[in-house]
Amino acid sequence: MRGELKRARLGVSVVFAVCGAAFATWLARVPAVQERLGLSTGELATGLFGLAAGSVLALLGAGALLTRIGSRAAVVLGAVVLCAGLPLVAFAWSALVFFAALVVLGVGNSVLDVAMNAHAARVEEGYGRPIFAGFHAFWNIGGLAGSGVDALMEATHVPVSVHFRRPGRCCSQWRCGRRERGSSSAPTAARAARRSPGRARPWCRWA
Repeated sequence: MRGELKRARLGVSVVFAVCGAAFATWLARVPAVQERLGLSTGELATGLFGLAAGSVLALLGAGALLTRIGSRAAVVLGAVVLCAGLPLVAFAWSALVFFAALVVLGVGNSVLDVAMNAHAARVEEGYGRPIFAGFHAFWNIGGLAGSGVDALMEATHVPVSVHFRRPGRCCSQWRCGRRERGSSSAPTAARAARRSPGRARPWCRWA
C-alpha cells in the first residue's frame, strides 16, 4: 500500500509540474504570438477573453466529467487538450482562429486543474497528513521551468510555431505510453480501482 501511495504522489506531482510548464509556455510568449499574428491590442484582449470563457465553461462541467470517467482519465484528457491548444495558437491564421485556439487552451487547463486537484486530495487522504502544498510547489517548479525554456527560445529566436509544437508532441507520446502500460501491465489493484472506484483504494488509479 505504501509503495502505491508513493507512486501516486509522484504521478500527481509530475502532472502538476506539466500543467505549470504548459501554461507558462503560453504566458511567457504572448508578445511573440501577438507579433507573429499581427494582432492589435483589442484582438489580443478578445483572444484572452476566449481563454477565460473556455476555462469557465470547462469548470462548469468538470465535476460531472470526473464522476463519469474518473480523475485519471480526466487528467490525461485535460493534459492532451491543454498541450494541443499550444500548436493551435501558434498556427492560428486569423484573430477568430486565435480566439478558438485559446478557448481550447482554457478548456484543457481547467479540466486538468480540477482533475489533478481532486486526485491530489485523495492521495493526501491516503497519507493521513497534509501534503497538498507539495503538489502546488511542483506547479510552480513546472512554471519556472517552462518560463526558463521560453526565455531560451526567445533568446535564440526560435519561432513560436516550432516551440509550441513540442509540448503537444510530448503529451501525445505520454498518453500513448500510459495506454500501452495500462493495457499490458497495469497492477491488479489499479484495474480494480477503475472498475469499482467506490470500493477500491482511490490512489491506485495512478499506480
